[in-house]
Amino acid sequence: DHLIEKILLLQRLIRLFHVRRQFERVRKEYLKTLSDIEGELSIKSVEIIRTKSID
Repeated sequence: DHLIEKILLLQRLIRLFHVRRQFERVRKEYLKTLSDIEGELSIKSVEIIRTKSID
């Protein structure tokens, strides 16, 4: 009975480790995507400002 509790605890810890790792990967991908989008937006806003100043 005590052995089963230890095994269940170990399984929970392993699952927790994997879930945290998956969330970290998702977070990194989200931040990369957000950075890419913000970079594109800042480039577009600079182009819009240049176009307006030329006219």
